[in-house]
Amino acid sequence: MNNPIIDEIREARAALAAEHGYDLARINDWARQQTLARQLQNRRRENKASLLTPDPPPVPAVVTDTTSIPCSTLAPGQA
Repeated sequence: MNNPIIDEIREARAALAAEHGYDLARINDWARQQTLARQLQNRRRENKASLLTPDPPPVPAVVTDTTSIPCSTLAPGQA
């Protein structure tokens, strides 16, 4: 039983091996370069996105001083 996805992967792997002369060190070097290039591209994309995204609005301060709040609005035990 043939699986077209597995066949496609095997063809790509064979083509990659032939392209690099069946030399595992050359294939590994190529893979490392591809990985580094992809990481660099992702970093650039992240930097662009951060430049386009505005800073969130400031969060209003939380009231911590309860002395000016009438006792009727405080929960029991807060006064």
